[in-house]
Amino acid sequence: MAIDLKAFDRKINRRIKKLERFKEFAKEFGDDLEFRELIAEFITSKNGNHSTPAVNAVPDTTAAAANGSRPRGYFLGAVQGTIPHLGKEFTSQDIENKLRAMGVEIRAANANISINEALRTLEERGQIARTGKRNKAQIIWRLAISAVESRTA
Repeated sequence: MAIDLKAFDRKINRRIKKLERFKEFAKEFGDDLEFRELIAEFITSKNGNHSTPAVNAVPDTTAAAANGSRPRGYFLGAVQGTIPHLGKEFTSQDIENKLRAMGVEIRAANANISINEALRTLEERGQIARTGKRNKAQIIWRLAISAVESRTA
């Protein structure tokens, strides 16, 4: 049985080009939460699992607890998942209380530092903002208002 190497090469080259285009998209939109959710949705539907990923959900702790490791970005996702359950304004202490109530293990020696690092990351991404107020020594945060929301408000 002879193998058509030219057809095989064409198929491989097409696949390489598609992967290169995907890599360019990933570089451009890799930090965009919605882009990552679309990719996850595509992957799950391609594998036959038609469930869509939950938006802003706290990651499942059962799989992580089974082997003692967590996926990259687990804690950031957990912090981000608690924010919709809080009021308009919140502190790192509010997030810590909510995380503990939800059963998320905080492995850091100082929970306040790790929560504040996550909050600064979310601030850099434009998802939350500082209000400029302080509750004792803690910064008060709020959800960031997008340009669309500010025009419709």
